[in-house]
Amino acid sequence: MDQRYDQRAVFDTFSSTRVKAPSTSRSSSTATKTSNNSSQALKPKIELGPEEERLLLGLHLRVRDAASENPILEDTYASELLEKIDYDISRSAFKLDPTYVQYACGRSKQIDQWAQDFLDQHTFEDVLVLQLACGLDSRFMRLNRRKDVKWIDVDRPNVTNLRRRLIPHPEDGDYTLMSASVAEDDDSWLRRIPSDRPTLIIMEGLTYYLEPDKGVRLFQRLLGHFSHGNLVFDTLGSLGVVFTHLVDPGRKVDARFRWGINDASEIKKLDPRLVLRDRIFSHDYMDAGPFAKGYPPMFGGWTPLISLLPGFKKNGQFLHFEF
Repeated sequence: MDQRYDQRAVFDTFSSTRVKAPSTSRSSSTATKTSNNSSQALKPKIELGPEEERLLLGLHLRVRDAASENPILEDTYASELLEKIDYDISRSAFKLDPTYVQYACGRSKQIDQWAQDFLDQHTFEDVLVLQLACGLDSRFMRLNRRKDVKWIDVDRPNVTNLRRRLIPHPEDGDYTLMSASVAEDDDSWLRRIPSDRPTLIIMEGLTYYLEPDKGVRLFQRLLGHFSHGNLVFDTLGSLGVVFTHLVDPGRKVDARFRWGINDASEIKKLDPRLVLRDRIFSHDYMDAGPFAKGYPPMFGGWTPLISLLPGFKKNGQFLHFEF
């Protein structure tokens, strides 16, 4: 029987831990104050470095999308997560142009679709989904999947520690949250993962933060470990690296781009098994138009001028490989 997850189960369990006002007809300011203080006390205090602030930036974009009239990703879990976090969301880093919502959530939606296609194509097989740099993403809950799908989310220890505090481990299904610094050459985490089944590797919002040599080695190690599967990820081109000091979201959370991938062939040459199945240019997806008017003002006020440079239309790509 094709048993599927109850996608609300994890969050319904977590939501039940909320502190609610006492059920009473008495209107007491003291009781209200006590309840508010108790609710605040349950919220994990977020003390993350600049790079980790990207977690909350992405989460905030998904919240804005879910609250819009025509949501793209419709990630209802994002707002529930954000409500549990004691963090100053009013910071200027979160006041981004609405086109960033379309860009980020459209990217996640496309990766969701590729992932769902993979799961649907392997309905009667044991499969593995490996998501690197999972952050606070809720993809494992968003997708329609069998309960026996082996799913592994991986991120740095400080991120996984936060995730464990916010999202209870699912009671049902084969889910693992693993702590590892995937860009380092220590493969102890990778050796713990089965390699003999169809595997979907997801890397969203990761590649451009890696040093180029470390990024190449990461791809090589992954492809050397797994026998066959699919690989989906997004990239930024060399323009993003050259002008990283102008990138608005990056400046606001003190994050810099390091690895620019201009063409899918740069990845394809790493393994002869790789076949490019799909490629989407964010410029086309966003319908950027002349002077990138419909594109996120990634480079601030310089974006219209930089959009005239060769390579701008290929600066952002969503890639789907099979191996």
